[in-house]
Amino acid sequence: MTNWRVFFTAVPLLLGPAPVGAFVLHAQRDSLRQEEREDYYKGWLDRDVIYIITPEEKSVFSSLTTPEEKEQFIEQFWRRRDPDLRTAHNEYKEEHYRRIAYANDHFHSGVEGWYTDRGKIYIKFGPPTSIEKNPTGTVYDRRITEGGGTTMTYPFEVWYYQYLEGVGNGIEIEFVDSTNTGRYEMAMRPDEKDALFYTTNAGNTLFESLGLETRALRLRRSDAMRPLGLGDDLTDPGASPFTKLDRLYRLERPIANKFEDLRTLVDTRIGYDSLPFRFRGDWFRASAERAIVNLTLRLDPKELTFFPISGTHAMRAEVNLFGRTQTLNRVVYEFEDILSVDVTPDEVNELKVFLYQYTIPLKTGRYKLTLILKEEKSGKIGSSEAMVLVPRAKEEEVNVSSILLADHIGPAMTEEFPSPFVTAGGLKIYPNMGNVFSPKSPLGLYAEIYNLGIDQSTRRPSIDVLAQVIGPKGEVVQEENLTSIGTVFYGDRVSVARFWPEPNLPAGNYTFRLSVNDRIGKKTIRQETGLTVAAAKR
Repeated sequence: MTNWRVFFTAVPLLLGPAPVGAFVLHAQRDSLRQEEREDYYKGWLDRDVIYIITPEEKSVFSSLTTPEEKEQFIEQFWRRRDPDLRTAHNEYKEEHYRRIAYANDHFHSGVEGWYTDRGKIYIKFGPPTSIEKNPTGTVYDRRITEGGGTTMTYPFEVWYYQYLEGVGNGIEIEFVDSTNTGRYEMAMRPDEKDALFYTTNAGNTLFESLGLETRALRLRRSDAMRPLGLGDDLTDPGASPFTKLDRLYRLERPIANKFEDLRTLVDTRIGYDSLPFRFRGDWFRASAERAIVNLTLRLDPKELTFFPISGTHAMRAEVNLFGRTQTLNRVVYEFEDILSVDVTPDEVNELKVFLYQYTIPLKTGRYKLTLILKEEKSGKIGSSEAMVLVPRAKEEEVNVSSILLADHIGPAMTEEFPSPFVTAGGLKIYPNMGNVFSPKSPLGLYAEIYNLGIDQSTRRPSIDVLAQVIGPKGEVVQEENLTSIGTVFYGDRVSVARFWPEPNLPAGNYTFRLSVNDRIGKKTIRQETGLTVAAAKR
């Protein structure tokens, strides 16, 4: 017993007070590491990913208790967003932190840039397609949708996005610095940038100037909607408080898609052909850097499943569509739609073709277009990919759009205008899917010519337009001068439209050539496309 007592009393005497200090230091370091880890995880959740993490993910992360679980969650969080798992680096993660750094550098004002409204939108959606900057305030002519009239404004910016995933197309976001401190806040009412909004008899709207509205009414209407952060624009139904509230919700929420199953098929690059379809895209210039791509899809009604519509005698076929255009490293434009056709039971077997048309705005460049179709009733799925080229052209160069060969060209009904494929002159175009015609089928032509020289006295161009069908050996099989019978001048372009009910071409492969001679600019250009006349069926 004595020996054991000596042993236990001797140990502390030999070691002295050092072990006590060592234990304290280790405990302090462990406590410090724990606090650092908690600060890191809190910063990751409340700062790094605050704008992109979903409520479900946030709830799961908050329920985790050990550092190992949280580290594993963070790793899987970024992995789920990695656009290409075959590469060693995560492009999404790198771009996300680049955006945070950019926001901190460019949008800070009393607070870090990531915390501002501009920083939030930039981090979530990246750089806008274009920005209208008014850094010192300006004399501002209101749009008619804002009431018209002239006023003075606070500094403001308008960010335009051609497409925002989960929000829509053609999105404008306005930021206003009403305190002149450099902190721009997202505005939901056009009056927020109006520096004379509360100044009597100054900055009147057009309606106020005409006596159709009073300033007091505008103030009351704005104040009534202020609890929602909105203002009621009675002049623009598309800018109603409820529309704006929905857009605000879409800007704030995590990105979602209507047809998530179809998006998944695009992402996994799986090909299906149980629902066959054909499509084509034709581009028409909107400016030197932008174009409109007219997309046409054609389905065979015999491949569709028609079902009765409840409460009627009609039958319906319905197909979900998901489309995406992308460059090598980013998605440029996505769209979703429901394709449907209603017929009577007697018309089901008589329906020969089902056409769908859509307009896609794109900048010049090369794109991959992916289309996924799914019929919910039968489960049939169809998919296809193609390259879309929007060529670049200098402003001073004459250029021609896609040559669109059509099955039919005719006047559009009033209710169709301005739906896709209705031209500025009111023509409805039904493109031929593969430029393949039968010997007796009609042949239509539509194209547009840009950047022509203008006669300063007449304010019009002077051109010669020649349409030719070229044979396989280069011989001219048919030609027609369209200068006086097929061209119309629309201010910044000339449209070429012609319809031949009976082209009388024998079976074979041809080249359709459109030649344009600009007499004023002294320039000539040719645009060609393939044309096939199939042999008549026996």
